[in-house]
This record gives sequence, structure tokens and C-alpha cells, in this order.
Amino acid sequence: HWGNGTITSDIQIFSSWLKDLKAGGGGEVGPEAILAALRHADSDMLWRDDAERAMIMLTDAGPHPDGSCCNAEGDTLEGTIFALTGQGTRVYVIGPDHPSLKKIAAETGGQFYKIRSGLSLRPILKEITQAMSCRFNVEVVARCLNKTLQAKATLVGNESIPYSAGQTEAWMYIDQAGEIARYNLSYNKTEESYGAEAPGVCGSLNLTVYGRVEQKSAVNTTRIECEPCQNAAEPDSLSISGRIFDDDNGNAIMDATEPGLESWEIRLKKSDGSSYMN
Repeated sequence: HWGNGTITSDIQIFSSWLKDLKAGGGGEVGPEAILAALRHADSDMLWRDDAERAMIMLTDAGPHPDGSCCNAEGDTLEGTIFALTGQGTRVYVIGPDHPSLKKIAAETGGQFYKIRSGLSLRPILKEITQAMSCRFNVEVVARCLNKTLQAKATLVGNESIPYSAGQTEAWMYIDQAGEIARYNLSYNKTEESYGAEAPGVCGSLNLTVYGRVEQKSAVNTTRIECEPCQNAAEPDSLSISGRIFDDDNGNAIMDATEPGLESWEIRLKKSDGSSYMN
């Protein structure tokens, strides 16, 4: 990466690195190992804990399809997107008109730029750096109630950013022990916030909420503690006591002349209709 392996918080220095970026190589026809490249860039980089994670990907082809032997490390499109969103990483993609590339950019809060013959990268890179330097925040309030996650998000610049159809949106990813799900947040005009509910959650959750205002985006990652997950309830142990006898006279009372049985068995029936003996 740029800067001889260093990282900077100075946007001007970062912009100068991008200005020096030149494309080269390539020429092969067919997909590229994009998924592995994104995953390694995201996981191998020594990010600061408070860093706003963003990457720019320049490619002349889309990724290898899921299941391809070229995805030697087992990468999939959805798995790669989930790994990126789990860290709140935004990806800005410059590449051919390919649905997977557009999906990666859209789902991670980045932007897609179509590459074509004779295109100059300079204005695109300038637009990306400007988008990354224009700041707003995603403020999130979330809680769990009866194993349902309730999340609300507000997009805030100098003040709350009003909803505008087609111009603002918010969505979230929930990671529950590796099981990841995506939800769109709907705007509530009364509360002036975006919200969604996710039922059937428990334990520790990683919550990533993205917000978009026109071409700019922001992300908030947080950890939520919900009610503990419990295994399916085991059937309660039961005990039976008393006497079993032949009630010869039918008075439901064990008389002296009605001895108990020497051996007996009880068959119990489960709620699903099956039975077992004890």
C-alpha cells in the first residue's frame, strides 16, 4: 500500500498518495482474485482501533464466481461482504460494469465508478478523497427486548440530516456468532430516525449500521448484549409413586384381599405422539 507501509491521518498526505497512483499490468481476459485481495487487505492492514476503514479497489475484471477453484481460500462474494461490513469497512470500486463489483461497493457504503478506455483516474480519485473527507456521523441506539433487537439510527452532520427520498438511506448488519443478516432501516418521520427490528436474537451481537447521504456514507459499529442463548428445554423429570393393584370389586380402594401386582410397566406419551417405556 501507499506511504511505504505507513498510515496517516492527514488527508492531504493521503491525497498525494492517490495522485501518484498509476495503473499497470493486466491484459488477461477473465475474472480476478478480487475477493481474496479485499479480505487480506482488510484483515492484514494494521488499522488503528478508531480508524475509519476505507479501501479503493481498481480492477479490470470482476471476481471469480463462488465455488471456483481460483478462490483457493474458499472466499465467496457474500462472505467477503460480510467480513468487510463486520469491520465497518467501506470499499470504493473502480472497474468494469459487473454486478458483483457494484454489490461490493453498495453494500459496504462505498461507490462504484465504471472504468472505460481513455478514462482519467485523477477526477475519480479526487471525488473519492473528497467523499471520504466530508464527514457526518451515524448515531445508533439499540437494545434487546424479548430476544428482539430494536435499532434506531440518526444521520448527523452539524445537525440532524433530514430524510430525502432517494438521497438518504440506512441499513444494518447483525453478526450473531458468525450468522450474519442484513436489514434495511425505515425512516420514521415522527421520531426523525431510521429504525428496524430483528427478532430471534440472543447472546453477544456485532452490529454495523451504515448511513448514506447522496454519494457520501458513514458507518457505526458496536457490540450489543442480548438475553443469553439457551439450549432447547429438556423435558422435566417426572416421578410416580403409589400402589398398583387389581381392583376386583371396582371400589377404587386397595382392600386387604386385593394384593399389589408383582411387576408392572408404565408407557409415557410425548407431545409429538411418540412413546417410550420406563
